[in-house]
Amino acid sequence: MNFETVGSIVAMVVGVSALFVAWDQAQVMRAQQHASVWPLINTEFTVDPSPEGLALEMSVSNRGVGPALIESASLLVNGEPVAGRAALLNSIFGDNQPAGSASLVGSSLESNALGAGESVQLFRMTWQANEENVAAFSALGQRYINGEGADIRLEICYCSVFNRCYVSFEEGRPKTVRSCPARTNLFTNLLSDGEAAAK
Repeated sequence: MNFETVGSIVAMVVGVSALFVAWDQAQVMRAQQHASVWPLINTEFTVDPSPEGLALEMSVSNRGVGPALIESASLLVNGEPVAGRAALLNSIFGDNQPAGSASLVGSSLESNALGAGESVQLFRMTWQANEENVAAFSALGQRYINGEGADIRLEICYCSVFNRCYVSFEEGRPKTVRSCPARTNLFTNLLSDGEAAAK
């Protein structure tokens, strides 16, 4: 084997090595870019049984470092989707529902962006603090304390600015998905069972 052949082989090995290093660095940089704008959606369902409150609330926050582009949201009770307010309240309270109409305020999440560190109230329903309603909320609060309350979850599909999409769950890490399903018009469906004010 002459020196020219050896030189050619060495040059080829060096070229392949340089190509691999460049590819590896590009992968690392791409991963760093995605990590620098990674959104992380968290949801929280709250029952306020105090006489000053008498409220049910579902809130959403972005605990990540980049904006979350929210594509769709589904409200689940004990693992089953709930379309409207009447079905939701029936699942939560059963036969012991508060009297009178609830005041409902909230926001539409779908097709909106939630910045890093931001939070939004999907809905807050409040009832008049009379004796019957205080008793209904007291019983509901006790059921949750005993671990017998309905399991209320908000499943949200959202994407990063690099179009990486995730489905959030109340517990655990979000699941990576190829794309998000069509919007469900969740807040509109909650409004459909009665008058409400959206903000």
